[in-house]
Amino acid sequence: MSVTFSRAGRLARLTTAVLLTAWLTTACDKAPRQGGTSSPAPLPGASVSSGAATTLVDPGVEARLRQMVLENLPQLGAPRSIRPAPMPGWYELSFDERVLYADGEGRHLLKGEWIDTQTGRNHTQERLDQIQRVDFSALPLQHAVVMKRGKGTRRLVVFADPLCSYCKKLEQSLGELDDVTIYTFIIPILDERSVTLGQHVLCAPVPLVAWRRWMLEGHPPPEGACDSPLRKLADLGQQLRVRVTPTLVFEDGMRVRGALDIPEIRARLSEVAQRRPAAEQGLKPSP
Repeated sequence: MSVTFSRAGRLARLTTAVLLTAWLTTACDKAPRQGGTSSPAPLPGASVSSGAATTLVDPGVEARLRQMVLENLPQLGAPRSIRPAPMPGWYELSFDERVLYADGEGRHLLKGEWIDTQTGRNHTQERLDQIQRVDFSALPLQHAVVMKRGKGTRRLVVFADPLCSYCKKLEQSLGELDDVTIYTFIIPILDERSVTLGQHVLCAPVPLVAWRRWMLEGHPPPEGACDSPLRKLADLGQQLRVRVTPTLVFEDGMRVRGALDIPEIRARLSEVAQRRPAAEQGLKPSP
């Protein structure tokens, strides 16, 4: 779908805003708080592909496209990168959570997936995967609520909010998995109550028990105070731009926004495990 920017700019902006408001129906989200747009200081054990470099684009074209975004799509912020698209004369504009395409004049904007019908290659999804990929090995797993199923040789990270209904449904389903260690990072993004609940869970004698009892049965975790990593986890979520829960991260760095069905999770875990070097197949999961 394309949008043409002309003198009827207000209509174009309205149309584009409507097009960009479609959201996931398997995730909980909340707009960032005022003043929350700045990035926190980098944390040890957290990195994400920046994709910020702009290459092979005429400076005049780049400046024109950035100005087009600023004037017509200010809600998106500045593009993280601008580079040639698969189609000559078109350019790819990458943002934190989406990829758009524009012609060199900045008049036409394309929102959708760019697919090569001969090869079946989805250029848009590939780029999104690259932009949102997480360095799994650098995640601070020591701050997670850990649940081991079976041998636990496969690993999965889940970002969850204690008040997220989709997180609760996913938590119930995760018990059906086998041979996996699940690391849940509690990030309070929905409500101030999320902060209190997260703090109590992480300060409980056995955080996994407190977490599961709350998420599955609705039993509040015991009140307690401690030097929990909740603030660090909230900063981690901001740094990795985790804006919806649940967000899943697989060992190869692939992230999925929103809950997946258990068959999909099983398939993805198996796919990642098959690509793992044989020497690592029997390794115990990290603590």
